[in-house]
Amino acid sequence: MSGSILCVATITSYTEAMTRRQLAAGTSWNLWVSQKNSVSVPDIQQCQNLLVSGNNPIPDSHITASSSFAMFGFTPQHSRLTNDASSGTLGGWAVDGGSINTNQWLQFDLGSKHVITAVVTKGRALDGHNHYQWVTSYKLHFSSDAVTWTTYQTECGSDVVFQGNTDTNTLKQNTLQGLNKMMPVIFARYVRINPQTFHNYPTMRGDVLGCVLGT
Repeated sequence: MSGSILCVATITSYTEAMTRRQLAAGTSWNLWVSQKNSVSVPDIQQCQNLLVSGNNPIPDSHITASSSFAMFGFTPQHSRLTNDASSGTLGGWAVDGGSINTNQWLQFDLGSKHVITAVVTKGRALDGHNHYQWVTSYKLHFSSDAVTWTTYQTECGSDVVFQGNTDTNTLKQNTLQGLNKMMPVIFARYVRINPQTFHNYPTMRGDVLGCVLGT
């Protein structure tokens, strides 16, 4: 096997009864699900609900951030994908002007542990000011208790940097399946989108796709 490298991901935050062997053996979603232990995981094709602002939206108090441009109203609650600024609202969540770095995050508390299959983002809605702003890349962090956090990584243990948006309003979806065969989905109550690069200013709207764990 000259020239090939076997990458083994480090998984530390799962409380579900899954073994490394079970995860590593699954080369596809169906095989992975068939090898699950005690976790009830729905079919990935049926696990595509908008968890933040879909049919059962989380409350505004469950959307928080490391900082925000609050003096101008760009609070985390404006980050919902459903915010199109048509009702006079501002067009997204924006990082505080004095805190622009790669450590900022937008957090969703889903209320209970969920299966998460994808992340979806948009840039700042054109809210009358016509500022063309969006996040061009980001990392993803997740947790079951908001204390211990895991960064989504490749099988080699490198942080995945997801491609973000290229304009203000086109929906960009990043599906987790296929990025890491050992982690085709994540299980979490808390999710953080962590902007890395941006166009003009780090302003965004976002959501995650998935379903309730065990349904």
